[in-house]
Amino acid sequence: MNESASPRTEALRKAVLVMLLLTPVWLFVTWSQAESSQQDQQEQVRQILRLQADSLNHRMQRLEEELQAMQEFTLQHDTESPESFAESFANIANGMRADSTWVRAYQIVDDGVITHCFPPKGNEAAMGFNLYKHPNSQVIEDLRIVMQTGDVRLTGPVPLIQGGAGLILRDSEATPMHPLRSVAIVIKLDPFLAEAGIRRIHNLLQIAVRRVAESPFVGSPEVFESNPEIIEFQRLNQVWQIAGVPTAGWNEAYFRSVLVFGGNGAAILGLAGILTYIIAVRQQHLTQSLSHRTTELSVAHAQLEQDVQLLSSAQAQLRLSETRFRAVFEQAAIGVAIIDSETMRFVQANTYAAGILGYRVSDLNALTLSQIIYAEDRDSYTESLEMLLTGDIQEYSIEYRCIRADGRPIWVHQMVSAINSEIYEAPLLIALFEDIQHRKSIEQRLQVLADSLPGLLLYIDRSLVIQFVNKMGETWHAKGFGPATDDMLGHHLETVLSPDQFKFAAPWIQRALNGETVEFVFTEGDLDSEPRFRNVTYAPHLAEDGSVPGFFALVMDITDRRRAELKRDELERHLMQAQKMEAVGTLAGGIAHDFNNMLQVILGYSDILLMQIEDQPLIAEQISAIRSAARRSSELTHQLLAFARRQSTAPMALDLNEAVPRMLRLMRRVVSEEIELTWSPIPELWPIFIDPAQWDQIMANLIVNSRDAIDGRGKITITARNLPATGTPESLVTRCSSGDCVIFSISDNGCGIDEATQARIFEPFFTTKEFGKGTGLGLSIVYGIVHAHGGVISVSSKKGSGTTFEICFPRSKVQFEKSSPGTPVQQELTGSETILLVEDEPLVLDLGKSLLKKLGYNVIVARSAAEAIMIAEQNVVHLLITDVIMPDMHGRDLADAIVNRQNHTRVLFMSGFANDVVQRKGAHELDIDFLQKPFSPGELANRIREILAN
Repeated sequence: MNESASPRTEALRKAVLVMLLLTPVWLFVTWSQAESSQQDQQEQVRQILRLQADSLNHRMQRLEEELQAMQEFTLQHDTESPESFAESFANIANGMRADSTWVRAYQIVDDGVITHCFPPKGNEAAMGFNLYKHPNSQVIEDLRIVMQTGDVRLTGPVPLIQGGAGLILRDSEATPMHPLRSVAIVIKLDPFLAEAGIRRIHNLLQIAVRRVAESPFVGSPEVFESNPEIIEFQRLNQVWQIAGVPTAGWNEAYFRSVLVFGGNGAAILGLAGILTYIIAVRQQHLTQSLSHRTTELSVAHAQLEQDVQLLSSAQAQLRLSETRFRAVFEQAAIGVAIIDSETMRFVQANTYAAGILGYRVSDLNALTLSQIIYAEDRDSYTESLEMLLTGDIQEYSIEYRCIRADGRPIWVHQMVSAINSEIYEAPLLIALFEDIQHRKSIEQRLQVLADSLPGLLLYIDRSLVIQFVNKMGETWHAKGFGPATDDMLGHHLETVLSPDQFKFAAPWIQRALNGETVEFVFTEGDLDSEPRFRNVTYAPHLAEDGSVPGFFALVMDITDRRRAELKRDELERHLMQAQKMEAVGTLAGGIAHDFNNMLQVILGYSDILLMQIEDQPLIAEQISAIRSAARRSSELTHQLLAFARRQSTAPMALDLNEAVPRMLRLMRRVVSEEIELTWSPIPELWPIFIDPAQWDQIMANLIVNSRDAIDGRGKITITARNLPATGTPESLVTRCSSGDCVIFSISDNGCGIDEATQARIFEPFFTTKEFGKGTGLGLSIVYGIVHAHGGVISVSSKKGSGTTFEICFPRSKVQFEKSSPGTPVQQELTGSETILLVEDEPLVLDLGKSLLKKLGYNVIVARSAAEAIMIAEQNVVHLLITDVIMPDMHGRDLADAIVNRQNHTRVLFMSGFANDVVQRKGAHELDIDFLQKPFSPGELANRIREILAN
């Protein structure tokens, strides 16, 4: 026991000596590391504070720039109207707020009262609030300082009127219009500090922010009393300080460092002593073990000789196995290769595999598989390989392109599995190659053929799974006509089609699976989109045994063809309707001619009688009644021609207080008695500049439109009002011509119009009425007339709540001219020239002759153009008055014939036909004098003197 204890005692003595020598080193290192850790911590705090100071300074700078922008805006827009100023302020504030999410509000304060605040939502309590009555005295005091000194002032955190707490950045901005104005930005404190990054480090540091010599507005005052690191910066005309100390204090970090390094050092000392002891003990035992090992080596040598003999026998068996394997490997009728999965280099390949790729075996073994795979196929190959190596699959089969030695691509089919090798760290890949270039060439030609089809070609197996889609699938998907190819391939047909589509196609599918070729058309789309028309053909795939494993589906988009057919049908209907309107217009024009001739006789003789019985008031009153009825009949003819669109435009200053009631007398016969038709005139209504016939068209179309919207009893209300340019802005007026406007509106309490219809209501030929009950042209004509006169039309409606059409017309610059057609002819309108009067209507001819003789003229009459030419050859004619339309010759041709004989002769045309007929006959040009029947004696006398005088 004493002999065995002596080595261990010596070892223990050596261990204690080593620990004593290392103790001073341990103490010095621990102290140095603690000091260094504390300095590093102080530097880290300074770096964090610099970042926070830069971030806070940057955001204060942005606030300062926004405050300056508000000051410049206030000066530039000071003279604007309150409404315009408010709108402009909202626009600039909205733009600034988009970049400053921590801003609660932008405010403009006049004499302490918040007059503008954006955004209005969430700041309702602030609008109109007097800040001098704020419950927080600091807000009031800072406002007074700003207004007295003109300095920028940051107040807060303080409670806000609109709720919550925040900061207020304020500066004064006196303007000529607002000498006590200031601008302010209200800041949400938490989001502001969060964006500055201060909130994100509160678990690491205690941070406080203050103006020099003031209390902190962020953090506790104790931070500035705890020996903090302080960073200063200048902003808003003040010096700012941001201070920080570790959350646990400086000493905690120091003592933690001492504890860590001291503990580590103590552990190292103990470990050094233990190692010294172990080494000393092991040294004593090595000598004793050496002799025992010598004996063991002799025994091992004998065993090794026996193992060498066994190894030689195993190697002979292995060489035999390798010979058999190589024979099978080289003579296989398929390409075989062994590949290192880590480097992808060919370890070994047979002659057949090398021949497929066009290489010699020795050359192929020097390549990697990645070098011969076609670039576009590498990703798919790599994906399958990764699944094999991770154990997700045991083997995989893939078709891809390789690059032959001569550079040509070749399609191969490859089956790959993995085996583990004791020689290679990574698994080896056993790859079987097969040349499928011929099959792929056939498939590609078939694919080109399928892709060249003008429709979508699918192959669907008997279980209704889509197995093939041609290129048209992606083309249709790009146009939004159908799902993507990936969403069809391998998916059941029922998941690709909608439930309604699948239900519709099911009978046709069953017929195709029964071996029948079928063709049908279906419509695709919903109520919110334009329908698309598809022509579908199902052709069965007949196998050699007569079974049907699936069918082909060819889908052709025939939308354009069907739409063209529908458009053609629609245009044919519109053409028929237009032809009907043309026929009605022609008929109305012919009736108007005869009617105007009769009215001319009635009005003419009425005026003559009125001039002859001035001393018989009772008879004069009765004749005036006759004349008034004839004049109203003339207006009725004018309106009928306007309906038939046979009247040319002649714009004038129109008084709606006269034009509307006149038109209503006609429209009351069109509107049902169950519908109340009301008009509310106003005095001093401004005139508008428009052709009366076109105005009648506007009223007629709008009233008929309102009538058709009312089912049963209802009410149509017509109003008009003046709208000065200096009045309250209205959205309709802002789109109308500048200046004064007249607003005309027609409202009904009918069925109303939905939003989709409102968007198209003014399109030509658009109508919601049944075929034969509307052309779709009425409102488009109204729209065209209104815009041609510088006006704007709008519709306001809601389904089931009635409709209001509102038209804004510019005020006419031409004033009313009150005509007095019945005024007796003045003496100065008489004359003594020779007038040739040509008229095929005897009553009108006799009337004209009487009127002209009373005016003092020498009158020669003719009932035909031929008679007029004969008279002109024998008499000097100063003025030719002729009807435009006559049986034997048009008035223009007659005038040319007479003027060619007497070039001094003047011509006055007259007609009872509609203006468009007159225009076609060439008698309505700018250099032609024309008088529309019926006319008064005064109008005739004035026109004759004007012509002869010029």
